[in-house]
Amino acid sequence: PAAPSEVLALIALRARDRIVREQRARCARGLAELREFCCNSEFAENFEWVEPAGGPFAFPRLKFPEWETDLAYCEALLQRSDLNLLAGSLFHWRTDARVRLTFGREGVGTRLDVWADDLRDHGLRS
Repeated sequence: PAAPSEVLALIALRARDRIVREQRARCARGLAELREFCCNSEFAENFEWVEPAGGPFAFPRLKFPEWETDLAYCEALLQRSDLNLLAGSLFHWRTDARVRLTFGREGVGTRLDVWADDLRDHGLRS
């Protein structure tokens, strides 16, 4: 008999076209919301947008005050708003205050609303 994981894998493979179509649509919606937030919202002056080359992650640059760090900001944001951005400096290939966030899940707009509230209250400060 097949193990449960094998049965689940077969179900997913049989539904792959629908799964891929739905995930692509989810990513397109999330990317549009994130792009709008970073480029055209009241907070656009705080960001430098770089269009993702692929995958469901974006790495916008935050225009921090020179004394601020991406890591300190991300930690403070998590404590204040329960919003988890990943500091780009943790990847060791960027040193220009980028954060990593996903747009490949439902609810991107809701999380951006939480971030907007925090930006209104605290700006780009830890």
